[in-house]
Amino acid sequence: MIEDVRNETDLLVAQKKRLTNSLDATEAPLHIATECLANRDRRYGEDRVSDAVEIALLKEVEIINNVQNLLRQTILTAEQQIRANRNAKQNLEMDWSNKWEASVADAKATNRRNEDVDIMFYPGVARSYDKCSILQQKYSIIFCFFFF
Repeated sequence: MIEDVRNETDLLVAQKKRLTNSLDATEAPLHIATECLANRDRRYGEDRVSDAVEIALLKEVEIINNVQNLLRQTILTAEQQIRANRNAKQNLEMDWSNKWEASVADAKATNRRNEDVDIMFYPGVARSYDKCSILQQKYSIIFCFFFF
């Protein structure tokens, strides 16, 4: 599961890089088309005409701007997804770490016996005695103390 999230995040990072390169690649054609339109606007008199070339240039600038907006939006979405994946990966790693620690503690607790020498009994914790008979739970400590 963690490996899947890591792989997916790596793929997203690679795709984001491709999107960024694509966005950078659209700058040159936009600059050229804008410069051509500016040159056409500087014409005087009868040289200044609105023809099919100018319409095509305007359409090209509009399309490039729309593509750039779409690429920027897609890059933002990819960045949000990368952040979400990294947060999910961190949560999964923390959960796995907690489960591993609990598993180690359970394994140690499973092998424990009352006779183990490193068990420390604390005040207020009921201790089990072999010679103690327990009639009710609330009287168990009292009976144990009277029998010793």
